[in-house]
Amino acid sequence: MCRKLGVIEVKMPNIFISSKVAESLDKKEEYVKNKGFDEEAYKKWIISYLETYKNAKNRIL
Repeated sequence: MCRKLGVIEVKMPNIFISSKVAESLDKKEEYVKNKGFDEEAYKKWIISYLETYKNAKNRIL
């Protein structure tokens, strides 16, 4: 219900306040930190790392 109202956002397994709630509570920095980047950005970084270094340990990625 909270998700439908736009009060929270979910990026499994994490749940955090929505951008509009963060703005009204003056928690914009916290929102950006919790939101992170989308999956495509992470995929691009991993591919770039592997192209450069050829292999990686799981803890690095």
